[in-house]
Amino acid sequence: MCYQCDKETTHSEVKGWALDRTAVVVQARMGSARFPGKVMLPLAGLPILNWVLLRLGKCISADSLVVATSTSDSDDPIVDFCGKYGYLCYRGSEDDVLERFLAAAQWVGADAVVRVTGDCPLIDPTVVDSMVSYFLESDLDYVSCVH
Repeated sequence: MCYQCDKETTHSEVKGWALDRTAVVVQARMGSARFPGKVMLPLAGLPILNWVLLRLGKCISADSLVVATSTSDSDDPIVDFCGKYGYLCYRGSEDDVLERFLAAAQWVGADAVVRVTGDCPLIDPTVVDSMVSYFLESDLDYVSCVH
């Protein structure tokens, strides 16, 4: 079932118009019960979030790269960082992660979305591209590299 037109169809049938915009949404917040502020901690001289975004910037399958953070004042350093280095940044609900993620994807007009956490500096852009390719060529609703 296509979520855009409510017709019985497969991804491959609607790929030309319904799934033509892929976004990578990086979820990042300063608040964390286990390790507050970790996304902005330096790693080899750069914030961890910077490494994540630099690597994801090499994805050829992504039409948009957006950081999703909350409206909490504690997340201002993430917003400031994104503004300083020219990254898109969406601010949404502090308590509803799914709403924030979905709203960020809608904000950039995404039809297909890749979810990445902001504390994953070793993310491999070739793996992301392979997964997006596999998703778009298959009759699937969800693809994950975790098993």
